[in-house]
Amino acid sequence: MKQAIWLFLGVLCLAALPCAQAQSTKMSGTICNSACVVHPSHIATCDPQCTDTSGSVVLVGDKGHVMEISNPKMAMPHMGKHVTMTAVPTEKEREETIRIMELYEQGP
Repeated sequence: MKQAIWLFLGVLCLAALPCAQAQSTKMSGTICNSACVVHPSHIATCDPQCTDTSGSVVLVGDKGHVMEISNPKMAMPHMGKHVTMTAVPTEKEREETIRIMELYEQGP
């Protein structure tokens, strides 16, 4: 009986491991204020001359997808710069909001 319980717990732990790892993803793009996001074509970009601070902090992905950042204090020092990050979608809005886990600024 004890062996069956330990076997069940082992299988349960192994099954939960891929689910936890699959949630974080690597992303790259530009940290931008949402008020400074422009759409000159069908792809969103960050206007480098914009100084508006009324919007929220977002990541404008390399392919033009805009995602709000739920922990903006981590991203504020990198405003207007191209970065690579490891992020996790938040529970609130899985497709539109991310939480930064690691953030690296890319060279010029």
